[in-house]
Amino acid sequence: MSEPDHPRLLAVVGDGEQPAITAAAERIVGSVSAAIGATWPIRLRFLGADAPAGDAVALVATWVAEAMTATAPDIVEARWRQRIAAWRASGVSRVLLCTLFRQVDRATGDATTVEHIRRLNRAAIALSRAEGIEIVDIDRIFAQVGARTLGPDYRMTGPAAAALAGHAIADALLRGDLG
Repeated sequence: MSEPDHPRLLAVVGDGEQPAITAAAERIVGSVSAAIGATWPIRLRFLGADAPAGDAVALVATWVAEAMTATAPDIVEARWRQRIAAWRASGVSRVLLCTLFRQVDRATGDATTVEHIRRLNRAAIALSRAEGIEIVDIDRIFAQVGARTLGPDYRMTGPAAAALAGHAIADALLRGDLG
């Protein structure tokens, strides 16, 4: 009997969000390994938004980089439609997009940034409906816990934010097919 091919998870995120994705992968590995009584690894790879994805069970992405620009959400949505089509054509089964927490560091952001994030989150929902991608509602879960407790802004920085985002992402991944 041959060893099963372990799921490959891709992530299109910035350096600051990588701890959240790593936490999600570790949570899945821990949960599934405990359930089956053996190590069940996930192959995790980080890549740029326009890099070729190749075959993968799931691709998790955030729009943190998009929040740092003033690009109109409809332009962002159109660009991501093309990316999603390319990822699917290369064999990606599932695409999960994380919403952005509507919290901005007062030293580096303002109400305009919060409004831009709100519009990007709405564009993510529209993209989900149009393209069939899954949404990981980071904004909702972070708002429930509270910004003061977590200490992050929309970039998911800090160990508490990475751990909580990791839980939300792992939950979303485990709700679907892991190949």
